Amino acid sequence: MMKKKMQTFEAKTKISDGTLEAGSKALSEPAFLHPVVTIPRAKVKACWYFLDLFKMNILNEAATRCHIEAIAKFLRSATFTLQYICDKAPGFHEWYEAAQEQMKEDPLLKEMVMLRNVAEKRGLDLIEFGLKIQRNHFRNEKVETKYLPVEIKINGVHLKDPVADLKKAIESISRVVEDAHEKGFVKIPESKDMLLRVEFRREKPDGSWEFFDPK
Repeated sequence: MMKKKMQTFEAKTKISDGTLEAGSKALSEPAFLHPVVTIPRAKVKACWYFLDLFKMNILNEAATRCHIEAIAKFLRSATFTLQYICDKAPGFHEWYEAAQEQMKEDPLLKEMVMLRNVAEKRGLDLIEFGLKIQRNHFRNEKVETKYLPVEIKINGVHLKDPVADLKKAIESISRVVEDAHEKGFVKIPESKDMLLRVEFRREKPDGSWEFFDPK
């Protein structure tokens, strides 16, 4: 009796460093996180992602509110999760106490705490969302229309330039997170399990489907 030939197929997956590119088709493709992408690092990566979305969709008030709020929450949770996973690491509490004092002295990071609190307790109220359109009339009679930077003011929060200020805040928290990793407070596994299941289905004569074992 002849043995049935085993079916073979190709399934492509990627190993990701956690970077999320706004508008990229890669986000819809299968990808596993590399072990070095710890939870605090992933939170910072998410902040960069939402900052990109914020800049891309800044002319839309609903999107602006959503993305600012997301950045504020991910920024705050980056330090929360860092404290949690490093709680038992020797020397961490002394190091973090000093780092925390520096963060408390940073006016911008203080404003980020206020931003997160406002977002969670009463929601972001954009008391000013000003769109300005510029019409340029050239000598050759060509007319160009473009939007100028949006003026954004949040009730209860003082950010001079939301895009620039959020970028600086992410950079500051990123330095704290990376410093904790460099000092060895965060345990990074050498490897991790990556599960990929395959299901086999075949169409029945009546058009319905059933699972089967190809062996």
